Amino acid sequence: MDHYAPVSNPYRPVRVPYLGGQYDGLDFAGYPSRHNWDIIRLQQGDFQGASRNDAARFLQTWLYFGLLQEVLGMPIAVTDFFRPDGPEEYVITTAKLPDYLRRWKLQFDQLLPAAREVHNDRAIEGLRNSYYVWRGFVEGERDNGILNPIQPEIELSIQVLATTLEHCLIEVCHVANENVPFFRLARNPWLTQRMIGDGWCPSVIEQIWNPVHLAVQYYASILGPPARRLDHSTCEAGNRGCNARTVDDAVYVTSHRTGSCDCGFLGANPEDLTRIVRASNIPLISVTWGDSGPSLELIPFHDGMKYTAISHVWSDGLGNPRENALPACQVKEINRLVSALYSNEQVGDDGVSVRPPTLEAEFNPLSLAQKRSRRRPPRTLETEFNFLSMSQKEPSQRQYFWMDTLCVPLRPPKLRKAAIRTMRAVYSNADKILILDADLMQSTANTSYEAIFTRISCSTWIRRLWTLQEAVLAKTRHFQFAERAVLIDTHPLLSRTQLTSPHNFSNELRWYTSEYHFEWPALAFPISMLDRLTKIWSSLPHRSTSKPADEPICIATLLGLDLGPLLHTPDALRVQKLWSMHTRGVPATVLFLPGAKLAAPGYRWAPASYMLCGRHSAPRNVPGAITPRGFDVVLPGFTLSRPRHVTREVIACELEGQVFYIRRNMKHGSPSWEDVNVHKMEGLAVILGQPPMEDPRDLKVDSFYELEECEERVTKEG
Repeated sequence: MDHYAPVSNPYRPVRVPYLGGQYDGLDFAGYPSRHNWDIIRLQQGDFQGASRNDAARFLQTWLYFGLLQEVLGMPIAVTDFFRPDGPEEYVITTAKLPDYLRRWKLQFDQLLPAAREVHNDRAIEGLRNSYYVWRGFVEGERDNGILNPIQPEIELSIQVLATTLEHCLIEVCHVANENVPFFRLARNPWLTQRMIGDGWCPSVIEQIWNPVHLAVQYYASILGPPARRLDHSTCEAGNRGCNARTVDDAVYVTSHRTGSCDCGFLGANPEDLTRIVRASNIPLISVTWGDSGPSLELIPFHDGMKYTAISHVWSDGLGNPRENALPACQVKEINRLVSALYSNEQVGDDGVSVRPPTLEAEFNPLSLAQKRSRRRPPRTLETEFNFLSMSQKEPSQRQYFWMDTLCVPLRPPKLRKAAIRTMRAVYSNADKILILDADLMQSTANTSYEAIFTRISCSTWIRRLWTLQEAVLAKTRHFQFAERAVLIDTHPLLSRTQLTSPHNFSNELRWYTSEYHFEWPALAFPISMLDRLTKIWSSLPHRSTSKPADEPICIATLLGLDLGPLLHTPDALRVQKLWSMHTRGVPATVLFLPGAKLAAPGYRWAPASYMLCGRHSAPRNVPGAITPRGFDVVLPGFTLSRPRHVTREVIACELEGQVFYIRRNMKHGSPSWEDVNVHKMEGLAVILGQPPMEDPRDLKVDSFYELEECEERVTKEG
């Protein structure tokens, strides 16, 4: 599985044994019968007189080498895909797979349209057959305890190879995503358990897999778990957050840079902080040095000032729930990191930013002689992608930064609320945002594009709700790694590079890592409020906040709404208050979201948490209006009539003389089925998120198969 971006020191790399099989190059589907294997019996644990190793050799040969030949439609030299690994032992290698894929692409590009269609049909059928065979062994072992002849390492290697092939079919052959929903969407329980054993949090593994699937999960596994080892025994995959990182103000401990440090705390003058915040201004920190050491000076922001806003994760220990102060060691380090963003030391003598050689080699594959002959490196992706931007040439001078721990008063509540109301301005006016995540700060920046983005995708910072607004509102986002800060503004550059490079089509890691909510600038563009709300919802999966009352504040800040009404609303009513502030409408998809709803009259249609809105998937962005009676929207639907005999278990209805039943769903029901007594109601209707197909008899809604279509104005009342 070494066709992915190389990792200099892979963490517990998966060793995949080569069992010695040679594919015969003939018809893929007929391979088992040619070698006297009955797949059904084999999936039932019957090795048909052969050994487990014989069965594994047969399956590796068929599902790995045979699948590769079937999809590419070209001969495969098996010797290109294994290498020695000790005396008389061999392991699988995919180092030459990109070369095969490039040759395959050249051949495919020369095919006529009819031949391309034949090629794609054959490839899709091969993947489909392989997937169902592979899944049969996985499910037999998981569900029925049937001995799986395939070793888990081989099982994973088949899935990784097939995932790459599926990706290439989509990118090169323009096969629709939905036509290859096979290996790349399948989970690998063995890999997940292996990562948990290595120290990964189950919720982080789920966060990696859910948007970007297997490729990034596997790549993250060989990058290794976070350097800090925490107790994840109470964490679950379904959790939004990691229990080991839960913040409790009552027992919170502000961290020093090292465990042995006992330096004193530095804080801003409370009177200066109060004066600046009361004037609705932004307080900025400047570190000054005197005979007695460093001290903090508070300066009010004015137009033209450049400052860096610090974005951090409280569970890393840089917060303080008791006073606006931090240990002196932390203040000095933060000031050093901020200064480094502007330091001449980060820029070469030719005025071009210093970049990791591995990235220059990857994105600008010149010969060594060519590289040495050039005084100024060419403008390649990492120059613009900007590992240290050219604007960082500014001379060393007094630096200013803003950090919530030091600049948001803890008391009195009125003063704290006044500071929170300026949060949008804080991040919008900042020249740079420096992101401090403890795990990223222990990871190297001298690595590949894929490794950097995978690390960010796995970070605690990217899972926090507060940090979403900080990323969206920022002009530039600098992630602090061990050696330096890395500037990430990826989406336009990434798209351009992918489209123009002839070699990137097979690198699904590069594509998938870009999908993990790195389109933050898009939320800052002038778009309609409805589109902005939908994009915000799409950014919410896997994010969390320790204090539920903060959720409406974060969402309202992103929407550019006035925080005053929310801050003066009791915590328990803030979500309802925020819904009421959507005067320009709400996407109708809100009606179809699972999970708890508000209980207040007129709002029983509304999710009790905006975090649930990340699950929205209805294709139509139909707006609805919030009224005193409820949610007013026009959607297609079907009216139902109730038969004479009813039960509590189902909604029974009669259409054209036939009785149909809708099963109750207790998994996401809110309020519960019993509380609503739907089965006793008259005049029920089924509301659809999209128009049904032309013949409504082909429509299936849970247990419904035949329905009369009607489109009516529906007010879903509280």
